Amino acid sequence: MWSIACYGPTNAIRGHKKRLFVQLSNCPARTNFLNNRVASTWNNLASSTVNAPTLSSFKARLDIHLARTNTTTT
Repeated sequence: MWSIACYGPTNAIRGHKKRLFVQLSNCPARTNFLNNRVASTWNNLASSTVNAPTLSSFKARLDIHLARTNTTTT
């Protein structure tokens, strides 16, 4: 069984320690799996957001992060 989490020492990776990785596959449907769609967004979050002490503080910090990085393209 594959794990979607990639844990490592703090000095080996940038950002937080709770990173996700994209599982490679020859199946085109695999690109639509949740972990493949959100891995880059999750990995770009600040460690203070990921390590929030409560769910409500995580949501508030996530909203701030998404408001800063949201670019609307039309």
